[in-house]
Amino acid sequence: MTQMEVVRQYLSCLAVRNGKGAAALFSEKGVMDDANGRHHVGRAGIQGLLDTALSDMVVNAPIHHIEEGNRVVVYGTLNGAMFTSEGAKMRWVFHFENGQIIHLGNSFVTVFAAG
Repeated sequence: MTQMEVVRQYLSCLAVRNGKGAAALFSEKGVMDDANGRHHVGRAGIQGLLDTALSDMVVNAPIHHIEEGNRVVVYGTLNGAMFTSEGAKMRWVFHFENGQIIHLGNSFVTVFAAG
């Protein structure tokens, strides 16, 4: 799979609340930093976060992405009880090695990058 195909697969897993499938896209020692500043290491740690977080979240289709070398940045929105009716604007920054995600940083943003 290309890096962008892995990103699409990850977001598809989130959309159907498949934490195990999303975590499987990470390397064995992959790391995710969530939007609240917490650090999750390894597939089991990442799956634990996703299984909990996804229970109250709807992930919408990506709005825009930027791909540079081993990094893909994706902008999109989340909806759920913890967000306003407009949802939350998100930025996912994926770093890849050997076709797997080695690091994913999640953050809330106020505006999307031009694209």
